[in-house]
Amino acid sequence: MDNILVVDNFLDTEEINLLYDICWNSDLYLKGVESNYSSEDRDSRKWSLTKFIDLSDFNYKFYSKLAKRITEQESIKGKYECFRILLNAYKYCDVLSVHTDVHDKLPGCKTALIYGNNKWDINWGSETIFLSSMDSDAEILQSVIPKPGRMVLFDADIPHTGRPPVSIFPNYRYSIAFNLRPKQNNTI
Repeated sequence: MDNILVVDNFLDTEEINLLYDICWNSDLYLKGVESNYSSEDRDSRKWSLTKFIDLSDFNYKFYSKLAKRITEQESIKGKYECFRILLNAYKYCDVLSVHTDVHDKLPGCKTALIYGNNKWDINWGSETIFLSSMDSDAEILQSVIPKPGRMVLFDADIPHTGRPPVSIFPNYRYSIAFNLRPKQNNTI
């Protein structure tokens, strides 16, 4: 799809290992942060492990380097800037919901998702799936395997979800989401 771009080898081996170390050493797994779902969804106890990256974080230079590389992708070069970074961690049996990354006051946003594990086996599952709508009769538009070093760039209004890994996977499936907004001086 034109509005979903998958880039393999976005990170080199050293960067893959650094990102994995950052994810592994984060305190994310200690904090289940309730997602912004409706009260009906909250009653069903849907949780996700997500951490907003503090811009004073000692790893911010690395995140900034990645954000710059993302915004230099040919299809968006000079048109977008990063305004928020999130770290996600999924484990077997986590309950994840279809959502968009749309921001009411920021139309035209994009998301870049970089997978944070330093190795991955196809049998571990945990794909990111993109859907045709938020409805229960939605169809899968694309499924992306969380390969090390892979980045997927997509329109923030595309419904998507991460799937939890299968029971034989002994760890968290990590990803870093970079939320991008159009630069103010653009005429798109």
